[in-house]
Amino acid sequence: MEKILFISDLDGTLLNSDGKLSDYTINTMNNLIKNGIYFTFATARTIYSAKPITSGLNANVPCILNNGASVYDMQTGEYIRNNYIPQKTAEKILSAFRNNGVYCFVFKFVNDILLTCYDKTTNEIMQKYVDERKGQYEKPFCECDNLADEIDDKVIYINAMGDYETLLPIRNAVAEINGADFAFYKDTYTDSWFLETFSSEASKANGIKFLREKYGFTKVIAFGDNLNDLSMFKEADTKIAIGNAKPELKEKADFMIDTNDNNGVADWIDREVNFKMSYKNVYGTDGYNKYIEEYMYLFDDKYITDTVVYKLSEGFSLREYIYDDKVKKCVLTETVENSGKYTTKVVYEYKQFYDHACSVGIIMYHSNGHRYFPFHIDLYGISYLDIDTMEVYNYIPEGYTHLHPAPMGESFIITDIHYDKESDLIAYDGCYWAAPSDVMVGDFSNPLNFNPHLINLHYIFDPEYVYDDICFKEWKNGRLYVMCDSKTEKSVSVNELKEMINELTDKGEK
Repeated sequence: MEKILFISDLDGTLLNSDGKLSDYTINTMNNLIKNGIYFTFATARTIYSAKPITSGLNANVPCILNNGASVYDMQTGEYIRNNYIPQKTAEKILSAFRNNGVYCFVFKFVNDILLTCYDKTTNEIMQKYVDERKGQYEKPFCECDNLADEIDDKVIYINAMGDYETLLPIRNAVAEINGADFAFYKDTYTDSWFLETFSSEASKANGIKFLREKYGFTKVIAFGDNLNDLSMFKEADTKIAIGNAKPELKEKADFMIDTNDNNGVADWIDREVNFKMSYKNVYGTDGYNKYIEEYMYLFDDKYITDTVVYKLSEGFSLREYIYDDKVKKCVLTETVENSGKYTTKVVYEYKQFYDHACSVGIIMYHSNGHRYFPFHIDLYGISYLDIDTMEVYNYIPEGYTHLHPAPMGESFIITDIHYDKESDLIAYDGCYWAAPSDVMVGDFSNPLNFNPHLINLHYIFDPEYVYDDICFKEWKNGRLYVMCDSKTEKSVSVNELKEMINELTDKGEK
């Protein structure tokens, strides 16, 4: 049986842009922990700021502090692992700062208390760091005459903050010191850069490795946003970048989720553990663009294997070009208007990134007087082209959580569409993957920004799933009629459907 550890960075990831845990994140994560998941965090912070900031969170696995230099058990209030910098190595690190004219902080343990030592604050950033940590977090500082005198075998961390150009030469010097490692990244809240140095035995990756071995975790799912999380990603089995993450981190991520201000981590874990549907539109997001980029090479004439033409109403037709390199298969579809016997014009073109995403092949006449052409660009979701204005709306739901690179998980696969002009409701025939046929109903009053929440008719007519298949029959006299297993007719009123859609929407489902 799998034993999964969920581990998240704090600043820019689990914390919002104000540097706080939202009530939603606290409540959601505490409920998940209460129900049995394993969760903790990994941060560059010391215990003095990490503890009060996460005081509402009941993390049930020791946390990683100081970018992996320490592992701390919040429940017992004890450090269970410290990676000290060898004294000779610490002396060389301090010299690298001094030789470049940069003052720094030295973190060391004195009688089991983590003390921050410094001999001079040379910029506003350093002074703000001291004032904030002293006042807000009661962190112990020691202002000394000569920082070199504080170097001993209990030093755990040496860091500085400033601009990139000033710190870069020191970063390069530390990279050459045997037994030393570092994290060099831009601060989440300011334009300043942090250079944090520690033992080569310490890192977020090594911290995760320690937790995995000590507590027997078989899988680690890690969430991050900044460059110091790249180390954590190296040890994680599944790497998830928050929506506001740095491009370098997104490049290494298995996939991306919502931002920290939208409670991305808590929302994703909640949906993963409790198998919840997300209606968020992933079309156009960084994650979706990264996903389709892997297919773009295929749209080259040398990969065309077939061309198919479908006739629509009102003189329109579809012309599909099939691209196949025996590894991937895609379709380029042109919506063509036949202006005369020998005259045609391509009015819209779209790419399909899943070869089983079939064209619906209809033109819909809406109550607003416009004509709409529905089509697929992927297996999940649906798109609509307003033929009269050439505006288009692409919708691909995030769906259920998943552990694969594509940004969308399982959701309803639409195979046919039935719009009711009187009620502005729309019924979709289709199914979930390898599941019985079903009908989903939604609000279609605004075709180019429709409400994505759909009512599953199986839950209305057949919650025990006595019938295998439910299929659309007709809209008639203010009711929707369906056939269950092709022999039993059932119906529901339009008003009831609208009430259920509004109730589902009001729940705040994402």
